[in-house]
Amino acid sequence: MRIPAVVGALAVLGLAVVGSANAVSAAPPSKYGIVDVKKIKGTGCTGTARAALLTDPGTEEPSAMTVIYDAYTVELTSPEPSATLDCQIRIKIKSPKDRQYRIDGVTQRGFADIADGVVGKFEGSYAHPGRPSVNQPAYVLTGPVSMATWQDTRPTATTVSECGDNKQLVLDTRITVAARPDGKPQAGLRSYMSLDTTDAGFVTKFKLSWQPCNKHAR
Repeated sequence: MRIPAVVGALAVLGLAVVGSANAVSAAPPSKYGIVDVKKIKGTGCTGTARAALLTDPGTEEPSAMTVIYDAYTVELTSPEPSATLDCQIRIKIKSPKDRQYRIDGVTQRGFADIADGVVGKFEGSYAHPGRPSVNQPAYVLTGPVSMATWQDTRPTATTVSECGDNKQLVLDTRITVAARPDGKPQAGLRSYMSLDTTDAGFVTKFKLSWQPCNKHAR
């Protein structure tokens, strides 16, 4: 089984400016943006995690945020019983003090190649500081799964950010690949499940909507 190279890429949205040699105009800085993405802990995010805000044409407020991991793949070689990696990152988002965003939905994407008798499982949660975590239902792939892209778009609970200039969001993820109790995978076969992308697209995508700031909103 050959594991394909996984390449993460960040699409940067911008405004092209055309000027003459005598005059150059620049777009004013946006009120919205990613301040930084920082690893808190975990064995899964050994590479770089990056994030971007996506804004629909003709609008100012971002409608989505995407997250990309450079390297986040769990491998299991039979007869090993299981392998697990996890990752926790914190994203700081710049926006006006009097606006806060609500997460209305989450899409997760990855890649998997899982042998017969083996199961891959993705678990994720996200939270704003001082607010309850939102736990996504575990997404399970039961082998055999051959060189397939997986995508989880199941509904999840909504949550509202705090107020202030720099709003923080903490993402917690875990991937486990394990032999099924009733399974007998062939010795030497490798299985893997990844939270990476092979098409230069997003790995995790949050659907956002904005509202006037209310410190008591949840």
